[in-house]
Amino acid sequence: MLNVRTTDITFAGKLCQIRLRDTKVGQRLDITEETNIVDPWLRRVFKNAFGSIYPGDTIVGMSPAAFRRVWSSAIRAVGLPSSTNRTG
Repeated sequence: MLNVRTTDITFAGKLCQIRLRDTKVGQRLDITEETNIVDPWLRRVFKNAFGSIYPGDTIVGMSPAAFRRVWSSAIRAVGLPSSTNRTG
C-alpha cells in the first residue's frame, strides 16, 4: 500500500478503483491486483485527499520503515496488545 501512487487510483462516478502493484500474490501470479472502494464516505475522503498530492506521487508518502514506526506508535497509543503490532 505504501507504493500506491495517485495514478493507481481511478474515480468514475460512484466507483473508486485502486490498483495494487507488486503484492505477494500478484508477484507469484504475475498480475496486478485491484480493489474497489464502494463506501461513499471513504470515496470522498480519498478524492479530497488527492487534491494536495501531485500526479504520480505516492499517496502515503513515507518509507516502509517510517510507516512501521508510526504504526507501532499508534498501537501503543490506543493500548492494543503488542501482538497486533506484527500485522501492521
